[in-house]
Formats: sequence, C-alpha cells, structure tokens
Amino acid sequence: MAGAGEPAAKHGNQSRAQHGWRGRTHEGGVPVPFAGGTHRFDGADSRGERNRKRTRGARYSPQAIPEGLLESELFGHERGAFTGAVAQKKGRLEMADGGVVFLDEIGELAPALQVKLLRVLQEREIERLGGTRPISVDVRLIAASNRDLEEAIHAGTFRRDLFFRLNVVTLVMPPLRERREDIPTLAQYFVSKCSAKCKLKPKQISPDAMACLANYDWPGNVRELENAMERALVLGSSEVILPEDLPESVLEKEPPPGIVPAKYHAAVKELKKNLIVNALEQARGNYTEAARILGVHANYLHRLIRNFELRGVIRSFPSARTGTGSGSRS
Repeated sequence: MAGAGEPAAKHGNQSRAQHGWRGRTHEGGVPVPFAGGTHRFDGADSRGERNRKRTRGARYSPQAIPEGLLESELFGHERGAFTGAVAQKKGRLEMADGGVVFLDEIGELAPALQVKLLRVLQEREIERLGGTRPISVDVRLIAASNRDLEEAIHAGTFRRDLFFRLNVVTLVMPPLRERREDIPTLAQYFVSKCSAKCKLKPKQISPDAMACLANYDWPGNVRELENAMERALVLGSSEVILPEDLPESVLEKEPPPGIVPAKYHAAVKELKKNLIVNALEQARGNYTEAARILGVHANYLHRLIRNFELRGVIRSFPSARTGTGSGSRS
C-alpha cells in the first residue's frame, strides 16, 4: 500500500475497499490492525487518520529498533532508569497524545511490551521505564503485520487479549500479485519519489518494462517493487525505463506459453552468457567496447557479468586489459 496522497492509494478495487473501511472507522476511534503480505504502508494510514490532531503522529516498527531500546522509545524513561539515562525522556506514545501511532510488524513485539501496549488500549495510560506514576494518553493505534496473528497466538508468541483488543476492525491487504491493477500506478509513483529524493530527472516506464512488472509475482510485495524501481532509475541509461533496467528476477519470471520453464530459463541464460563472452572476446576484454557491440549500457553489462559469475572466464582472456572499462572492474 502506498503513502498518503499517492494516486495508487485508491486505484484498484481492493485498495478502494480499504479506504472505505478506514472512512467508516475513523470517527469511532477504534484500533485498526492490517493483515496480509509484507506491505509497505509508509505511514499512510496514520497520516490519513490524523484529522484527530494533525500535528501529532508516529510510525514505528519493532523490527527496526533493538528490543532493549524499543521500550524506551515507545514509553519513555525517567532519569537514572538505566545506564546512560541522564535525563527524563517522553516516549513516542506520550508525544503522540491526541493523535495516531502506526505500529508496523506488531507480531514481532516482545511479550513484555505486549503487556504494556495492552494497558494503553485498556486503560489509556502508560508508565515510563523506571517510573511509578501512570500518565494518561489518548492515542489511536493502527497496527500492521505480515504474520498470521492467530497462528502466533497458538504458538504462544502473541497475547490473545491484545489480539482481541486490536481486532475491532481488521483490514486484510492482499499481496501485490492479487491486485496487479495497482502495479502501474505504484511503479510510476516510486520512480517519481526516487527522482525527487535523489535529485534525478523523472522518467516514464516503457510499455515493455511495464508489462514485465505486471507479469511478475512480487514475493516481496510493495517493498520489492519500490527497490526495483529505484534500481531501474539509478542504473538506467535511457530517457525511459526499459526492461533491461529491471532486475533479472523480474525479466525471467515466466516463459512464453507452451515452453517448459526450466528448459526456457536455462536456454535464455546460456544464450546471454555466450553473447557476453563472444562480445568480450571481440573487444579483447574491454567492457566499454563489449557493451557497444551488444548494444547495452556498460553498467548493465557489468551487472550481467556479476549475475552470471563470468569474471573468472573473462580474466582468462590472454589479451584482457586492466583499468577503467576493462575486464578487471569489480
């Protein structure tokens, strides 16, 4: 799922359904857990719900912060609570009072922190690490998980009472492969986002490249798509993003109908290897010249050589030169 303000957020039917649910739960102030594949929300739901108090909100992932620091980050600490606690510190839940907190990957939360979070939901209060005084907080909690929390309950890693406190409204976001209609808008959004972040000229995605994106299953979901588009923008040498700028995993997702997959992939890889080796032999080991012969950018040729593990073969060329543009580049 994309961030707030993205056109992709309401593009597909299933994404629009999630927004409808969010609108109906907004005024009720109930917790809203998301479940599904490994999705990137970019804090979209916390930002989108922030009409309660637009100036306050936070997004946190238990996986992104060491367990020993997470309690202090979320609940705060008193001076002297632990070594290095030289001053009192408010936690993110306290600072977001009157707003929204988005907890990503809540299924990874440690059992002790699950107990403290349950107290926030039940009693609307927290206690800083090392403190004895309860502090009232009013926060709207939105949580997401790529794990099945009911399975985690049976495994003893997630509290049943916390699950039911969170599970007032559950929005299941299908994996990207089940909402392919969102892929074009998401892909172009990530290109624009990366262009702005890296101060690069924005690019459009060619129809052939877009077809490759739509055909791929994206096991890493939106995070994988974002990484693929950032890579294509940075490494691509044309005015538009072409299929050759995409990761090999995307390009080799499926063979044409009627071709046995294993044989197809093996044949394609072998053909690519032979073309690369032949071009480098003609170019006497010079990468730049070999790329010109093949009609591809030198950066893409380097990537192919690395992926196919051809460096050892290339170094065996007796006439291979060293230096910039030669076969010795790593």
